[in-house]
Amino acid sequence: MSKGSRPINSSRRRGHRALTKKILIIGDGKSEEVYFNDWVGRNPNIKVISKGTGKTGIDEALRKAKGYERTLGLDLRAGDRIAIVMDLDLRYSSQDVADMVDLVSKYAYELYLSNPCFEVWLINHFRKLTCYSTPGDLERTLREILQRGGRGTYNKSSGIRWDDAMLQVALDNASRGCVNSKCTHQWCLDNNPSTMVHLLVRTLM
Repeated sequence: MSKGSRPINSSRRRGHRALTKKILIIGDGKSEEVYFNDWVGRNPNIKVISKGTGKTGIDEALRKAKGYERTLGLDLRAGDRIAIVMDLDLRYSSQDVADMVDLVSKYAYELYLSNPCFEVWLINHFRKLTCYSTPGDLERTLREILQRGGRGTYNKSSGIRWDDAMLQVALDNASRGCVNSKCTHQWCLDNNPSTMVHLLVRTLM
């Protein structure tokens, strides 16, 4: 090879290019849809498609997911993915969660829970939560955090503005006590506040 020349990628030499994998993320609220829309285009190897259901509950999430799987032409066997991001909202039992996991697995989808709601993950971008909270508590906390920081107020339709440094803070906060195989759906149910969203986010980076 002559000086200054560079090796030619074998796939380029054959006129091929790596196929971008798609991931459809279905949230049961507006805050999830808005947050994951900010991931669109961040990783050139992953096409993120973020959709909301407008209703809570696994049945509606699955109905939407199956519909989008068809209309978007997703192929899970070829590496595309469908992830459901769902709030527990203080209303599910251990059996309910086990049934959700079984149902989602039936379609080869993924399930990521937050207890009690997605705002746990959003607050983790600023600080670690330590005390039991209701969804209303967390919305008030997030609103106060944003207002104190001069970031305006919080509403689900606009979400939060975040950068890479804030994302690392969120990943670190969410990972405390819940890493790898320890971060199960049952663990999330048993721990308020908690979230599994960091597991999904790491796969998008």
